Amino acid sequence: MKAHKPAVVVFECVLLFVVLLVAGEWIGSTFFHLYSPSSEHESVVLREYSARPVIESFAVPYSIEMGEGVSSAAGSKFVTNERTIDSTFAVKTDHSLSFMNAMSEDVAAQFIRKGATIVATRVGPQGEYQLAYRDGTSAGSVVCFPLADVQSPNQFPTVGTQKVRSHIVISEKWFPREMDAIRASTQPQ
Repeated sequence: MKAHKPAVVVFECVLLFVVLLVAGEWIGSTFFHLYSPSSEHESVVLREYSARPVIESFAVPYSIEMGEGVSSAAGSKFVTNERTIDSTFAVKTDHSLSFMNAMSEDVAAQFIRKGATIVATRVGPQGEYQLAYRDGTSAGSVVCFPLADVQSPNQFPTVGTQKVRSHIVISEKWFPREMDAIRASTQPQ
């Protein structure tokens, strides 16, 4: 058996190290890569949709209280984003149905104006308006829940008005490839 020269052994060790490093990088990026939440992984419609114009058109002046929240989660195949919009305001007693109609029309119009493709719309069993959409590499849905009465012991609405709560949830998945978003938007939700 021949003895290896020290230079050959060092070269073989370096070569083995490089091969293991490249293989490890490939395995890690292929099987263990996580897409992190960021504004780059949110659609324009998720970031820019505003319920305020419709709410202001129905609300009694100076009665609007609005709150919003956004949450995101990393994933190996997609990033999940969710935005909630909660508003409390006073409205004329008989305007709940007209509010829901106006809200559903406005959601669809704003999403189309921002470049989203409406995949499906429907009214759920409790009267909630649901819209499925795709925007580039994102696929998602919007749910506008019916107005709910708010009981407030400190505030008494004027005659013919009631205090209500509007709740809207926008949920979407961002994919690195548009084909994955198209596939996700065609699957039943």
